[in-house]
Amino acid sequence: MGKSTFEADRQGLIDRYLAGAPREGEKSDKDSGEAVLTLILETERLRHGVTQPGEDRDRRDAETIAALQNSLKLGPEHSIAEAAFRRLVPNPEAAAGYVDAYDTERRSKQSQIAQKERPRGRDSITRKIEGIMSKETSKLAAKVVGRMLLEDPDIKLIGDEYRHKDGSTLQARNLDSRVWDAWNRISKRI
Repeated sequence: MGKSTFEADRQGLIDRYLAGAPREGEKSDKDSGEAVLTLILETERLRHGVTQPGEDRDRRDAETIAALQNSLKLGPEHSIAEAAFRRLVPNPEAAAGYVDAYDTERRSKQSQIAQKERPRGRDSITRKIEGIMSKETSKLAAKVVGRMLLEDPDIKLIGDEYRHKDGSTLQARNLDSRVWDAWNRISKRI
């Protein structure tokens, strides 16, 4: 069997799997786990040219199942896949639940990281605006902040753009939103 034929047939298996896969919200872990196990078994049957029922196919399935349960060839970057594979054969539902739980936890951690402030990610002009806003007890108008920015010897207004000597810039039309964002960040800290 040529490689291009295998790849085309394998893609057909994947397309059939995706077409028959339950949609989000209507799938159960059991359905998902069994579908993945079937896809893996059919892919290995195809790879080894034993798609017809019989002793050869049964032997190939047994070897595939043994490899899934004892996946020593996987490196540490595949630890989640390895744990899911080990669960897949005896309990497809547990394997799918494991992957879903991992994905939920990973998304939660990423969300927490994304919500953290990154003060070094702000440019010099934004830091200057925050410095001005933090000295005030109430929100200043953007025009007032703009005038205070020009008092800094490192910032110049060229055309309708504030420019810091380090190269950071701010369009004058965006000053109002930058002041508003800075005020929101500062008011959260108070």
